[in-house]
Amino acid sequence: MRRVDEIAQKLADLGWERMSAGEGSKGDRLYDWTLIPSWKQDGWSHGLLVRRSIEDEPEHAYYGFHALTAKATPETLTRIAGRCWQIEQAFQAAKGECGLDHYEVRNWHGW
Repeated sequence: MRRVDEIAQKLADLGWERMSAGEGSKGDRLYDWTLIPSWKQDGWSHGLLVRRSIEDEPEHAYYGFHALTAKATPETLTRIAGRCWQIEQAFQAAKGECGLDHYEVRNWHGW
């Protein structure tokens, strides 16, 4: 088991909150979320947002953040974390359209 998963197992008492990570093809993508603040300085917060699946065997995902303290709310950070899959899909589509997903253009000579 990864070290971060061991830490997440110990987070049972941190107050998980069920929120949507956004609309998916099958409706809301619901997960349990918790926020672990690390430090605050000059109006900025740093910490860890942890996502836990709601299955029998939960899986965890971790998002480090550095944000304005006023905007570092669980709701805002959850909404931002839910956008990651859209960004990854856009990168995959762009690589496919440019041919970057084929071996022959992975170096300068291929271009």
